[in-house]
Amino acid sequence: MAGFVVLALVLIASAVAVVSAKNPVHSVVALLLNFAALAVFYLTLSGEFLAMIQIIVYSGAILILFVFVIALLSSGVRPFKKACTMCRFSAM
Repeated sequence: MAGFVVLALVLIASAVAVVSAKNPVHSVVALLLNFAALAVFYLTLSGEFLAMIQIIVYSGAILILFVFVIALLSSGVRPFKKACTMCRFSAM
């Protein structure tokens, strides 16, 4: 019973950390903790298949997709320069 309560508190704390983290990478790490705690939660309820699917699909695929999106959005690419107004009309 005590393990169940501790696991529930870890799930709640990691979910709050996902939403309240200012750095997106910290949010992804908290989400990873949330997914792992949820998989352990499934194991305590004798849901071995759900626990493995939780780890393989969500932690393995969806979380890596989030990391790639964060990497692409914060890659430091300069914004495009505004084209001159005459260049726009010359294309017509």
